[in-house]
Amino acid sequence: MEDDKDSINSRKSRIKICFVSSADMTLKFLLLPNLKFLQNRGYELSAVCSPGKWVKDIEREGIKVKTIKIKRKISPLSDLITVFGLYFYFKKEKFNIVHTFTPKAGLLGQVAAKMAGVPIICNTVFGFYFHEGTHFLQRRFFVFFEKIAAKFSDLIFSINKEDIKTAAKEKICSKQKIKYCGIGVNVDRFNPERFSADFIEEKKKILGINPANIVLGIVARLVKEKGYLDLFDAFDIIVKKFPNVTLLIVGINEPEKKDSVQIEDIIKNYGLEKKVLFLGERVDVDEIYPLMDIFVLPSHREGLSVSLLEAQATEKPVVATDIRGCREAVDRGRTGILVSVKNPDELANAIIYLLSNPKIAKEMGKNGRMKVKREFDERIIFNRIEECYQKLVEDKLDKENFGKKFQQTIKIIFDFVAAFIGLIILSPLFLVVAILIKITSPGQIFFRQERVGKNEKIFKIWKFRTMIEGAEKIGLGHMVAENDSRITKVGKFLRRLAIDELPQFINVIFGEMSLVGPRTALPHQIEKYSELERKRFQVKPGMVSLAHIKGWNALSWKERIKLDIWYLENWSICLDFKILFKTAIIVLLGKGQYGENGIVKDYE
Repeated sequence: MEDDKDSINSRKSRIKICFVSSADMTLKFLLLPNLKFLQNRGYELSAVCSPGKWVKDIEREGIKVKTIKIKRKISPLSDLITVFGLYFYFKKEKFNIVHTFTPKAGLLGQVAAKMAGVPIICNTVFGFYFHEGTHFLQRRFFVFFEKIAAKFSDLIFSINKEDIKTAAKEKICSKQKIKYCGIGVNVDRFNPERFSADFIEEKKKILGINPANIVLGIVARLVKEKGYLDLFDAFDIIVKKFPNVTLLIVGINEPEKKDSVQIEDIIKNYGLEKKVLFLGERVDVDEIYPLMDIFVLPSHREGLSVSLLEAQATEKPVVATDIRGCREAVDRGRTGILVSVKNPDELANAIIYLLSNPKIAKEMGKNGRMKVKREFDERIIFNRIEECYQKLVEDKLDKENFGKKFQQTIKIIFDFVAAFIGLIILSPLFLVVAILIKITSPGQIFFRQERVGKNEKIFKIWKFRTMIEGAEKIGLGHMVAENDSRITKVGKFLRRLAIDELPQFINVIFGEMSLVGPRTALPHQIEKYSELERKRFQVKPGMVSLAHIKGWNALSWKERIKLDIWYLENWSICLDFKILFKTAIIVLLGKGQYGENGIVKDYE
């Protein structure tokens, strides 16, 4: 199996990937963790962006960076120069995958990649520029722009789910071409347990914040569409009820933007110089969130707010606007409060409500971290993206693809033929077992139970009944003990030699199971599965699994699932035959049928 793993890593090391973004800041603060993840997984990584102060930092992380000027504004001559600069670079480096980010880099980068003959072109949409409030003509222009960009994509990633529906509705691309990826957050970095009360107090003193003050916070670019004017109107109301409140602002100036705001001028206009602390651009935001009592984002447009997710990961209750990108980041009433866009009064009331109800606010903060860990842990997102890369590589690049598909065909044929012959040969044994079950224990001969199959489709498994009727409703429930009183005398013998499992040949013949694959799971168990653990449902479950030869029920469920995922990623027909052969020996020796203390535990 180590040889199989080395083969997989060797193949990855031959895959060259290039990330393209307009700004170095996007690479540094948003994409660098993904770049490093892929690099650690064995891919060869490069990046392209405009020249900037963060390029050296990115290179110090071991990422090769090519600087090519990519202007944000439409500039025909400059854009043409950019396209040819990208074209020659892609042609020279012979990348297997070019992945573009941000609108301008998305269009120019994909055009250049297509011209250079790059086999796989991906683009990530950070939220379509049009939204519910966009004027009709503007909307049509942006839709047209997105349709053109989509023509060059082999796959489009959307960071939110609403844009996937919009893409289908506006016919920007086919449903098959666009996939949800989300945005990843480093839940270890944004873990409130990293910061003690003493650290927080000291940090506040350093920044000039009264430790006794309530702190509202926002982390966002200094542009009007982030809702700064609405926030100041709301804050003007809040300070009248809570005089000991401080507004903490973190964000970079973007003077080139039409809706750029000058925070210092706004603070003076409202007469809030002593109530507002502007920190500007920061690289230590993980140390800033813990200072806040409530995080606020009254944005007018979002793809999916990273700062909302980071704040929630730090167990902060949030107040945000009810728009695409915020709706997905915030569970209304559970992790925070959603308010109407451009409504300072409603925004103020929501913040005042949380300040007046600290227990509710604290509970929302805890729920927020759980949500981020469950849905936006960067490891989940990066694995999701890599899976899409692997599928594209298999479809477009992998010369071994034919051999793998041939092996899969052999597996299907072998499963059916072996199960069919097995049923015929074992039919006399089945008849004897059926009679023994019927005469020694009242109830059905076969035990039928719902299990989760490929693509999480529910099916009913076939097994000889080894326990008394209705056993799952009494005693240990879904758990089974070695000396369980619910097991019948015949059942003990059947379990000892795994004969009770043999009727699953029927499931194999009907295409619901395979001879070898991940072990079947009960529907109630998968509710607790993580995104990564659900990968095991990409293939049919097996009568036997890799876990059978690695410890079987003596392993924890987490260990078994980990082995299932390894099997999925390293599968070959030879591996199946090894598992079948070794399982037969394990069954005869009677090893691993029961876990710790002689109990087969349910999923925890």
